[in-house]
Amino acid sequence: MKQLNFLKNKGLSILAFAFIFTFTGNIAQAQNQLVVKPVNAVTNPLIDSLVKQLVGTGIKVQNIKSNLKQTSKAIGTFKAPSALMGGIKAGLVMVTGDATQIAGTNNNSATMSNPIANLDTTTGLNACPEGRQMLNSVLSYQPGTTVLSTRDVATIQFDVIPSADSIKFNYVFASEEYNTFVCSNFNDIFGFFISGPGITGDQTLSPGFPSTKNLAIIPGTDLPVSINTVNDGTDPDPNGNCTITAEGTAAYIDNTQLDNVNPFIFQRLKFNGLTTVLTAAVKVVPCQTYTLTLTIADVQDGSWDSGVFIEKGSLRSGLTTSASSVYSTRFPYSIINCNPGTFIVKRDGGDVANKLVAKYLIAGTAVNGVDYNQRLSNGSLAPLIDSVVLNPGVSADTITIVGTDGPTWQTIEQKSVILKFLNSIVPYFNGQPNFCGDSSTMLIRKRFLYNAGPDKKVCQFSDTTLRPVSIPVITDRYRWRELTANGDTIVSQFLSCDNCPRPKASNDTTKTYIVYVIDSLSGCVSNDTVRVSVENAPTSQFSSTDPDFTVCKGNPLTISANPTGSDPSWIYLWYDFKPLNIVNNNSINKKDLQVISHSEAQFYKVRIKNLLGCSKEDSVNVSIDQKPLFSLPDTATISCRNSFRIVPSNISGVSNTSFTWRTLDNIDLNVLDSISSSVTIFPVKNAVYVLKGVSNCATGGFTTDSIRVKVIYQPAFNLLNFDTLCFGKQYTLSPFISGDTTFTKFTWTSSDRKFK
Repeated sequence: MKQLNFLKNKGLSILAFAFIFTFTGNIAQAQNQLVVKPVNAVTNPLIDSLVKQLVGTGIKVQNIKSNLKQTSKAIGTFKAPSALMGGIKAGLVMVTGDATQIAGTNNNSATMSNPIANLDTTTGLNACPEGRQMLNSVLSYQPGTTVLSTRDVATIQFDVIPSADSIKFNYVFASEEYNTFVCSNFNDIFGFFISGPGITGDQTLSPGFPSTKNLAIIPGTDLPVSINTVNDGTDPDPNGNCTITAEGTAAYIDNTQLDNVNPFIFQRLKFNGLTTVLTAAVKVVPCQTYTLTLTIADVQDGSWDSGVFIEKGSLRSGLTTSASSVYSTRFPYSIINCNPGTFIVKRDGGDVANKLVAKYLIAGTAVNGVDYNQRLSNGSLAPLIDSVVLNPGVSADTITIVGTDGPTWQTIEQKSVILKFLNSIVPYFNGQPNFCGDSSTMLIRKRFLYNAGPDKKVCQFSDTTLRPVSIPVITDRYRWRELTANGDTIVSQFLSCDNCPRPKASNDTTKTYIVYVIDSLSGCVSNDTVRVSVENAPTSQFSSTDPDFTVCKGNPLTISANPTGSDPSWIYLWYDFKPLNIVNNNSINKKDLQVISHSEAQFYKVRIKNLLGCSKEDSVNVSIDQKPLFSLPDTATISCRNSFRIVPSNISGVSNTSFTWRTLDNIDLNVLDSISSSVTIFPVKNAVYVLKGVSNCATGGFTTDSIRVKVIYQPAFNLLNFDTLCFGKQYTLSPFISGDTTFTKFTWTSSDRKFK
């Protein structure tokens, strides 16, 4: 634990600052804040943090390792406003506690005193223990410092292969130990150590690390960067554990008062103090492998955190190159006939006093001297040569590339030119290219990229605005035309304008439009096409489980919309008309609807909508079946074997009814069409005829009625023959009668009509 008076002083000062800040108010805007993203095994893995946030040009990195787990909050990436840390805007951050706590107003010291979770940094770690040992060795050389232990050690170690003769990077060291614990034993420290060919070791790292050098030193001195070497120059400890220098004081920025000269920093960074932007640099042998160790630690106890911010891309070496263009503000690539491309080659931290001939090999899909040429200093064009010369005192030069149009561009829109730099000292080794330098790729395009937007699909009779993905420039010129089937262009009657960037298309059939764009800055021309497809709304072809769309009362009926070209994603909304409401919510997105019959006929409507939003409605009528109704006459009298048609009357509800005829005693009917509601009979005897009508409804039941048919037969009789009759005498003629004569009328006549 730190001494009690130190804790009290620090706590009181922080409370005072918190009161002042609360009174004054937080005027910082969210977009100007420090943002820290801790390392994460999935979203921000350690190797990505190093490669993407730390390493710049001319450096190859390999064999990355760390003593920190990929779930540790002690390391991460950061983004900062330019004014916060001397222009450093992004990079890698390492702390001796929780990196997520360092952003914000410096008004609560408790958040800046955190151990590194789940790591025993007092006794050393299995991975990268050299970091802690190197820091202990450096601390032992500082005057008055008793090295008890380093705590909360965070270390990253990796190998680098530089392409040139130097390595350098930019960083800022910060700590919560300021200013109360300056010149005490709580001397938190940061080290950046390098070992490899040609490195002369520091005395502070001998004998344990004889060929290792600490690059984290105060400019103009050989002092390491720590609490007791970089501070405000005030030694509160009479025993004097500090090494106070003008250089160390000049490199310090105080962050413990709201009304100091840096309120912007106070409102965004919780550390009590920080350094100016420092640069670590060292001479190396190009293309050789070096081991770098970045490590930071609390000293003696784990209270009050310290951290280091390393600038993104600042770890770089030697010759670098980048691709640009003459009109780089508009186009980052070269365009044939209007926008030459440029390779910018510069020395990065190398020796500018001597002439440098930087050789490179040319690669890419573009053919040198055919698809492009180099523009020489006199303005003439020639094939690209294999080197660039940087004369003494010149740190950068430009190679200008001009694209050349020709037959090879007919089916190709884009080609590439790649410069792969060779080692500046040994360009070739054993006859093979010695690639140990930067490389850069320039794209040459036939026309500049203009994206008229994705193809569109619209519903028939709908309008759509053609909105290009490329942001329109008001000063550019636009020409819209319609493409015919054979590739010709015509003025389109379906566009609201042909010289604006965003016309409205109102075509009723599928059409393709082309836009020509002339850039106002460079004069470059581009074009792109967009196809507007017209889709019809889906139509239904109703069917149901009953072909007549008839359902028995109380029974289910399934109606199918059967749309043409049905897609599973289409939406179906079913409505009824009493009232017009959505029915059966379970049917949404289904083309089938199951309905329960009503007491009367019902209309159902379906609205079908496809993914594009095109919709169409259709309706269907559902009829209701019920018990069949009919009646027969009570009786009928018919001559024997004569035909007679029995027809029921008052018939209703029989659209789905089956009929059967029988006689009451089930005698032979001798009838025709006995399965219809009407029947023809040829009776030979009296009988009762029964008609039964059965509906298809399971609950509808059936109806029967009967008719009594009486049959009339032709009477049969014989008379006796009289040969001789006496005149005047009365005779009785009695025929012998057979058969039923109930309905028979007899009439007697004589041949001479004198008989009576």
